[in-house]
Amino acid sequence: SSGLWAGFVSNAIGDTLDSLIQVLVYLFAITLAKQGKAPVALGVGLLNGSVQLGVLFGNLAGSACAGPAAASSEAAFLSALICLVALVGIAAPQREPIEVRPMAAAGSDALEHSLMVGCEVLQERFGLSDRETEIAFLLARGYNRPYIREKLFISKNTVATHIRHIYGKLDIHSKEELIDLVTEAARK
Repeated sequence: SSGLWAGFVSNAIGDTLDSLIQVLVYLFAITLAKQGKAPVALGVGLLNGSVQLGVLFGNLAGSACAGPAAASSEAAFLSALICLVALVGIAAPQREPIEVRPMAAAGSDALEHSLMVGCEVLQERFGLSDRETEIAFLLARGYNRPYIREKLFISKNTVATHIRHIYGKLDIHSKEELIDLVTEAARK
């Protein structure tokens, strides 16, 4: 009976660790692909390799947990280390946010520069945050919410909240009004 229980626990730990490693690697590969830092083929290779890696570590951890305590602690440490490294890679992806001020100084085309100046004026006049100014600039350039979400790596709800705050601070109700206000601010 205790051997059956140990086998069950071993399999449960192995399967859980296997699934966790695969999910973490999938998320990491997706993050890299979205950021354009890795080609899709590399992502597919990472995903396929993660399946095998997950099986290997899952089996090692499961076997170690059913064996002596010393082996169990080594396997637990190794598993925790692998999970920690994978989580750090996913939780803190290196993204490059759109910088509002450097873009204006980078010699962009005249329209983009004008929109940037208008957004900066509105930021100072109405107290927009840096992120709100970033989003106002993207909206003024004509980008939609899904594009902004993907570009800035933020959720759908976060984009909606920022837009609601922007519209509230500027006392407007549409993207067209925002574009008019940015254009007008750029002229002054």
